[in-house]
Amino acid sequence: MRRTVPPAEAVVDARLARRLLRAQHPDLAGLPLRRIGAGTGPPLWLHGDLHGLNVLVDRGRVSGVIDFGDMCAGDPATDVAVAWLVLDREARALFRRRVAVDDPTWQRARGWALFFGLMFAQHSFAAPVNASIGRRVLQQVLVDD
Repeated sequence: MRRTVPPAEAVVDARLARRLLRAQHPDLAGLPLRRIGAGTGPPLWLHGDLHGLNVLVDRGRVSGVIDFGDMCAGDPATDVAVAWLVLDREARALFRRRVAVDDPTWQRARGWALFFGLMFAQHSFAAPVNASIGRRVLQQVLVDD
């Protein structure tokens, strides 16, 4: 059985995202949202859960990745979202040059980052650290135009 991650357009509904932003993060409610088409390439293997709690860093360098429970085949933009989930704007620009993804993949990755940021922000009741992760991710998504 092959499990796949649905395309970003199926996960991030702009109207729902706007309502969540307006209700929970009014300062981010102006985030420009637009529909981005699904990727056209074949599903690729991906980690599926690359965020700051699963990326290990030692002295400013990635030293490992943990938690492969969401590993599956799907849109590679899902893992490219790590650019907003972990990196700041300057590091994100370097990352983009190094991974050399096309514009549609980069935009879908930003959509995935928005999804993950909202998810962290919304599921922070039992884990307050998630609120700060979600807020940081949403701010990173917002600084990129």
